[in-house]
Parts: sequence; C-alpha cells; structure tokens
Amino acid sequence: MDEWQIIFDDFASKTDGISVFNPKDKSHVYLFQNYLIEMNMPIDEVDSAIKMLLGEQPEKPTNPKIAKQAKDMGLKWKGKGYGPENKKGITHKVDNDKLVTVDDKEDDKEDKEKEKPKAKANVVSKDAEADREKDHNTDVSTDYQRDGGEEQVDLDTNIPQKQVNYYKELSERESLPFDEENLSRAEQGRRARILYSKLQLMSMGADVELNDTDKKNMEMLRISGNARSGQLYIGDALDKDSGLMSAGKKSPEFADRNKHKNELLRNWDKVSAQLEKAGVKPPKFKVAAGILTDKPPVVDHDPLSVKPNRILDEAPTTKGTSLITGQTLSDIEKNQGVKLGDDEFFGRPLNPEDPLTFVDNISMVMDYTKSYVGKNADDDTKKYFNKFIEDMDSILNSDATPQEKLERVRSILKEDFSDLVFNAMELNEDEGKNILKDYGELATYMMYLSEGKEAYLPKSGNYPLADVVVVSRDEKTGEALTIDGYSIKSQRGKEQQPGSSASEFLKHFGNSYPEHKETFEDLNRLHKLDFDEIDTEAIKNEDIKNDMAKIKDVTQMESVDDFESLAKELLGDKVAANLMVKVDRFHKQKAEQYGIEKTPQGMGEALKELLFREYAGQKTLSTMSDLNLDSRLKFIEVVVGDGDVDIRDKGKEYTTKDFGLHDKGYLPLNKNQVDSGPPPKISNIKYASANLALRTKKK
Repeated sequence: MDEWQIIFDDFASKTDGISVFNPKDKSHVYLFQNYLIEMNMPIDEVDSAIKMLLGEQPEKPTNPKIAKQAKDMGLKWKGKGYGPENKKGITHKVDNDKLVTVDDKEDDKEDKEKEKPKAKANVVSKDAEADREKDHNTDVSTDYQRDGGEEQVDLDTNIPQKQVNYYKELSERESLPFDEENLSRAEQGRRARILYSKLQLMSMGADVELNDTDKKNMEMLRISGNARSGQLYIGDALDKDSGLMSAGKKSPEFADRNKHKNELLRNWDKVSAQLEKAGVKPPKFKVAAGILTDKPPVVDHDPLSVKPNRILDEAPTTKGTSLITGQTLSDIEKNQGVKLGDDEFFGRPLNPEDPLTFVDNISMVMDYTKSYVGKNADDDTKKYFNKFIEDMDSILNSDATPQEKLERVRSILKEDFSDLVFNAMELNEDEGKNILKDYGELATYMMYLSEGKEAYLPKSGNYPLADVVVVSRDEKTGEALTIDGYSIKSQRGKEQQPGSSASEFLKHFGNSYPEHKETFEDLNRLHKLDFDEIDTEAIKNEDIKNDMAKIKDVTQMESVDDFESLAKELLGDKVAANLMVKVDRFHKQKAEQYGIEKTPQGMGEALKELLFREYAGQKTLSTMSDLNLDSRLKFIEVVVGDGDVDIRDKGKEYTTKDFGLHDKGYLPLNKNQVDSGPPPKISNIKYASANLALRTKKK
C-alpha cells in the first residue's frame, strides 16, 4: 500500500459517512481537503493534491528522458513543475519534452510571494470550481493581521497571544453555510469555529467585517452560557451529542476554551455593537437544553444556593413519631420499609380537615424564602426572585378564606415558578439549575399542599433519597395507610434525568428490605473512588471477595491479554470489549505522553482502577436486576418545556431491575503519579469527580 492510500484510508476512518474514499466523488474530495488542512499539510501541497484529484492539475510527465534528467539534477515533481526535494517551490518546468528553468519573472514572483505573510488554507466548498479564483477573505478587516511578526493593532484581551493567533488564522478561512445538507459533525464544528473566531476578535476590539454567509450563519449559531463549557451549537440541535467545541483540539490553548468563551461573554457589548451596526441578528445563548436567551448570562455571577435545608434552617420542625404512632407505625415499617424513628420534618403537623394548617406551612416556606433571599442574594437575583415572592404574598396575606388561598396558590404556582426558572437561567446557568432542582423541591412541596395532600419535607433521618414525603390516611378514621417518599428530579428539555448516588440508593434499598440488607451493604462497599479504600475483609459475599482478590492481582499480570481475559470473566464479552476501548483511549490520551507502555507493568494501577470501576457498576446492576424488588420510592419530574416548567408525578412503578448506570467520573493522570523508571509506570491513581450513580430507565 502506497503512502497516499494510507492517507486515504485514515481520512475515511475519521470522516462520518465515508467508509471508502472515492476520488471521483467531489464531496469526498472537498472533505479530504479539510482533512489535509487539519493534518497541517503545507498549503501548496494541499492545493496541488486537490487540483490533481479534481482533474485541474497537470499530470506528471511520463517521458523517461525527463524523469532521468530530473533524477540527475536531484529534482522532484511538485505538481506544477520540478524542484529540489528538500526545498519549497519549483525551479524547472517542462518545455518541448525538456526541463528548463523557470524564467526570471516567475522567479521574481515566487520570491515576492515568499515575502508575504503565509496564507491560510481555505475549506473547499461544493462550488469550488467557481470559487477557486475568488479571494474569500476580502470581507475580513486586516487591521489586526500580522506584518513581519508584529501586531499593527493592540487588541484588548486576556486571552494568550497564541490563542489569539489561532482565532486570526481561523477567521481568514472561507465561510461556508450552516444550512447545507448532510454536513458531518466535524464539518459543522469547523464552520462554527470560523464564525466564532470572528466574534472573539470583535470582543477584543478588532474591526471585523462579516460577509453574507457569516450574517446568515449568525442567526443559527448558539453559544453555551455555562461558565464551564466552551461548546457551540447550530440551530435547534441543542442536546449534549450535538455540541461543537469552540476551539479545535490542535489549538494552542484548547483546554482553556471555556475560559476564552467567558471572555467573549464579558465583552459582549463590543460584539453586539458591531453586529447591530452591520444589521446582523446576533447568536443566542444556550443555558440549558431547550432554553435559549438573547443576552449572555453573567458568567462571573456567584450563583445563589437555594437548597431547602439552607432556606429552612431555622424553621420549626416536627418529629415523625408524632405524625404516625402505634400499630400504624409498625405496619408501615413492616410493609413499606420506612422506619420513621426520630425523623424530623420541616413545618407543623397538617390536619386534612383544616386547610389553614396547609396555608400556614406554605406561608412558612415563603417567609423563610424572603428572609434568605434578602440576606444572601445580590441585586440581580433579588430583582427576579422578589416578583415570585410578591405574587405569593399577595395571596397568602389576603382576606380570602384558607381554601380560597390554596386554590389561588395552585392556579399561579407553576406559571410563577416557570418565570423564576427562566429568569434565573438568563442571569446565570448555574443559578438557574439551582432554582430548577433545589427550589423545585419547595415548589413541589407547596403545590402538593395547595392540592390538599399531607406532604412533609424531611430534614433528617431515614430518607436519603426522598425529597418530599406524602401521608395517605383513611378518610373515615384518619388512620395513616401509607407514607410515600418522592424523589424529585429536574429534567431540562429532552435530557435524561440525572441520577442519584448509587451509595444512597443502596442505603435506601437496605433500609427498605432488611432481609437483603447484607447484600446491599456489600454492594455499597464497592462504591469508592479508589480500589485501595475498600475494606475487603468486611465483605460478606465470598464471590465478591474472590473477585476483588483477582482485581487486586491485575498489577502482577504478564500481559494485557491476561487482563482482557479477566475482564471477560468478570464482566462478560460485551462489557469487557467496551472496557478495552477505554483502556486504549486512556493509554493514547494520558499515559503514552509519559512514555508508559500499554502493559500491566506500566499501566497496572490504571488497569486495576478501570476494571474495578466497571465491576462495581455491573455487579450492582446485575444483583439489583436479579432481586427485582419494588423500589419503594416514587419519582417527581420538574421538567423544562418550550416555555414553561411542569411539575408532575412520573406515575410509574419502578423495581430495582429498572435502573441503569450514570458515570460522570474520570481517571486523571499527571506527572506526580508517574514513576519515571526505567521503565516508566503509573505509581498511584484514583477516580475523580462524581461517584457512580443510578437512575431510572425510560419505560
């Protein structure tokens, strides 16, 4: 296989929708040019290769006399003519079956071209033949272009110069439309970054002119409002998988792309002024799936915590044993796995026959909310929160009857809470998520009270997962029949609900099913961020204990093949195959840079942690599936729609078989964790970020 065939195969493997490169397919050729640019091939070689594939390049002479003459002179064919193999440019052309030197004028022309700043390659459009002779960069101001390595204009920015140069380079490439059909995700990203780079330069004070394609694209561009994200989006594709990086992986400061994006948001006034002057509709900002804002969120805003325990920290409480006593308490503990003990609940006991008790508990929430916001929120937060407080107070402090107050609260609560969420999102995404998730628990509690449900907010005790507890009583006797724990999950648009800690779920299942408590405790011991943190001696299950011993010995294995065999034994072929992909990725992305080989001798500690993590998750799921026990937990969704926020009971019964894994953890590696050897090896490593979580599967 020749060199070019290797390149063609690599291109096909990295390009969506192309299994085999077809040089006769112009769409393949256009994408191939972008690939060569990304591979940092010199511009003249890219242009030569593409022209040849398009049939626009003079073919290499076949006359053997010319070939011999070129070889004797140490010359190589370079598309347009011959030149020294180790030097750029051509020195000879073919004339009447002879090699002749290029004339003085052409020499002059080439020398002058060399003195010019190096032009950047443009991405090829589908109208390449028509566009090839056009200057596609004429609409971009050159006030900030480099001249002899010096800046002509000082740009106002905190972004490092290397990254500024990257944005300049991108801005000089050809702008291509977003709405073109059948664009690969990689191609979408390239086009979005070209437009985004121009916005970045505007924010620095550069005078950037936008062409017609830029203006059309701008209406479709979406910029993440999350302070920790540097993602871009196009049109309505706002889910996680549709996100595009705002900097290419080869950019000098790629890892800091979110920080650079935040610089853009801080200086948005400069950008919007230029856009307004040019009559361009600005891009929107994505602050959550399904939520777009016209103005950038305040990335430097300190988001307000609105956790119920913080807001209601000094509120009155009631012991669970005073709500339910006697035989009823025992029956509930036996049949539902709920042990009230000395649990505490915010608020005063509710009397289903007296609506005033329900109004009083809603008033308690609003009084403490008002006090907490007044003491802890800044003016921007108070501005939108006070509207919600005023609307609720106007009802609660009115002369209406308690029943009328409950009806009016019920009529406005969802709409007012929706406004609260959207206003918070527009200010700061993190604050918006806090309002949605945490204050959503209080909104749900108040909604249940307005509906006459005997609802309580657990403060402490045996409710690690229940955010709201609802008691159902016999209408005639008033005797408690059930006590149901509701876990409230926020869901943004089409995003799947986040999970809760696997450890918390296992505690809940252990409390709910005392006969299986030992099993759930053994599983819970597996949920650590570090294999060495596990007390294996405390594990009762002999099979798990033996498996852990095998995982411990990974560092002593002879080969990766032995590791893969163990993975198949513990996890099954399918999961083991996915694990080996993770191993390969970890080595290429993290370990290889330190000279660490993909062997148990070099990567043993990482292999152990990767296998342990996978084993802990899969063992938990398989055991829960085999048991297939009623979850004894109900779920409430706080869901963001197109223009509102809905609070609804999922209305589905879940068993322990209906859960899947949610893993946000990752395995970091830095030089402090590497023994330089020889040979180099990983000395210590552990998982970081969130622990394994469980979440209900969609039914």
